[in-house]
Formats: sequence, structure tokens, C-alpha cells
Amino acid sequence: MPKKSSASSNTSASGESSKPKSNYYYTKPYGGMKGFMESHGLKLWDHDDVLTAKRLIDEYRADDAAEAAEAAKANSK
Repeated sequence: MPKKSSASSNTSASGESSKPKSNYYYTKPYGGMKGFMESHGLKLWDHDDVLTAKRLIDEYRADDAAEAAEAAKANSK
């Protein structure tokens, strides 16, 4: 999973958290989908591995959404 920078925390605090991040957002730190898949031990030519990579990205996106919701809840108190 890519490390989160303080810049990504700032954008979610500015109201962009309601818009889900693109697949590119998650694969860019790896040099794109190819690097993302290779770093997770997945093969680009294997259809099941491609689906696994997309599921991983969706899980990262869900984790980010949960963190944003927790932050919003903490900020509203």
C-alpha cells in the first residue's frame, strides 16, 4: 500500500473526500498499473491477477473512505 503523504491528508480535509480517487492515484507511486501489479506479485498477463489488482485498489479506496469518514466524525465533535 502506498504511503500517505501529508498532502493527501490536506486534500481530504478540504472537501475532496466525497469524490473517490482514481485507480491512477493508487498506481502512480508504483509507476503505473504494471509496477503496482509486479510489486504485489501479480502477473500482467494473467486475467485473474488483473482482477486481483483491481480488487486491491478498491480495498485501498474503501480504506481511504473509512479514514476520511473517521476524520470527518472527529472534526465534527
